[in-house]
Amino acid sequence: RLISIPDTRFYHCNIKTLNLIPNVMAAQQASESGCNETVFVRDGYVTECSHSNISMVKDGVFITHPLDNIIRWCGELGIPVEERAFTLEELYTADEILVTSTSHPSMRAMELNQKAVGMKNPELIQKLRDKYLSEIGK
Repeated sequence: RLISIPDTRFYHCNIKTLNLIPNVMAAQQASESGCNETVFVRDGYVTECSHSNISMVKDGVFITHPLDNIIRWCGELGIPVEERAFTLEELYTADEILVTSTSHPSMRAMELNQKAVGMKNPELIQKLRDKYLSEIGK
């Protein structure tokens, strides 16, 4: 389960500290909302999550911000990749939404802001999970 909030982390240059307080506060907000993660949105575009990355699948194409390790796996599996920013509205209509981190390389989202999302291409997600597991030797 996901919620979204405006990504204002870089607008607070008056706060002279180098830490992840906004990320921690966003994660707490997700927890208090009964969700697992917070999606940051800046200027209409999804940037990342409070402690994870986020990508999506639309019409069989894996869409992610540039420089994601999953891009290489998609290439090896023959899954088309499009590197570009995407909007919150696009997430609502995505076939799948992936929240990725080192401990969860392909966690599927089923809800965003209390609306059902994704969950339409489990076969593609399983291919990516299998590729990840083969890379780490499990």
